[in-house]
Amino acid sequence: MTATAQGLPNSPARVIKRGSKLKVTVRVPNPGPAKRYYFLDPRLATPADVSLPEIDGKATVPVNGTEPPQWWVPTHTTALRATVTADVPVDVSLLPWTGAPEVLGVSGPGDSAVATATAGQLAAGLWSAPVSGPGPYTDSTAPTGTANVTVTATTQPVDPGAQVSTGRFWDFGADDLSLPVAAGKTGTMTLTLAPAAPVGAVVHGIVYVDTDTALSMANGSEIVGIPYTYTVG
Repeated sequence: MTATAQGLPNSPARVIKRGSKLKVTVRVPNPGPAKRYYFLDPRLATPADVSLPEIDGKATVPVNGTEPPQWWVPTHTTALRATVTADVPVDVSLLPWTGAPEVLGVSGPGDSAVATATAGQLAAGLWSAPVSGPGPYTDSTAPTGTANVTVTATTQPVDPGAQVSTGRFWDFGADDLSLPVAAGKTGTMTLTLAPAAPVGAVVHGIVYVDTDTALSMANGSEIVGIPYTYTVG
């Protein structure tokens, strides 16, 4: 038995008018043996390039600093690109919370560097991008400087026309309202579709049902993806 979303629209013939809302109840059973936490993750079906916010809002970081900038990377990300501009020559590394794989972007023109990680699906959760001087510095100390780092993800974007009762798990600064469900019980969550696209647009989305147990909080453990389709009226 898996999650269900009775009444979720699944055809372009279904029209939801701008300014209106359609509430859908999503039910998910917990087969046990322990309590689990569940959340909804509504995405648009077509991947796009999305600029990710640094989790602490850092605009710049020191070169060779001890606290590298970090980003919260969602599931279904197939590419991640860290772009650095600095006032001294720099290299940049790009790596997930697991520590591997690590991608190196070497110093380029104009005191810049780019590191790109790609995969069928990259590890979700925290990624960091330490910035350092290219070295080696055998006869001198590493230079000091300041760098601006941005990260872009190729992923399924969050559906701006969807709201969920469990908060935005992949928005690091948002409240996590994941639903606790006791073993052997069924939990209910709410997906609200409130069209944000222009009138006449056909919306193709997928609401993923995930769990964030103690062993998978860093990336979410996806149970099922339920597709939805409707036309904005």
